[in-house]
Amino acid sequence: MLWAAYVAVQEVRDSSGTALPALLAAVNADGSDYAYIESERLGRTSSKEEYAYFYDQSTVALTAPDATYPGPEGTDPFHRQPFVAPFTACGGTFDAVYIVVHTDPDEATEEIDALDVVVKYARGIYPAE
Repeated sequence: MLWAAYVAVQEVRDSSGTALPALLAAVNADGSDYAYIESERLGRTSSKEEYAYFYDQSTVALTAPDATYPGPEGTDPFHRQPFVAPFTACGGTFDAVYIVVHTDPDEATEEIDALDVVVKYARGIYPAE
């Protein structure tokens, strides 16, 4: 199986906690060395979802703890808060902070417009980026 160095996964609806480990085992069945990080279960309703980043440990590394955007006190701009993670290329000088968000189709414009504050948040917690 050929994958990219990073893959963001959305809409993980698995309260048993077995889907991501099973996917990781399938991805690594060919001898690959992927790992993953996952967000907390997110959402406004009882139907919660998680995000995950799968990443090839032979080419990239997580450089700091991941974070779920908390949103300003008293606001709720996202149905599912964005999930932020910083990575670096192994043996290289390329770093990147990834932000994944799953917008609600009925509020996509508003949620996309609110992403500028998420970028500011990411810059605040990862100031070297």
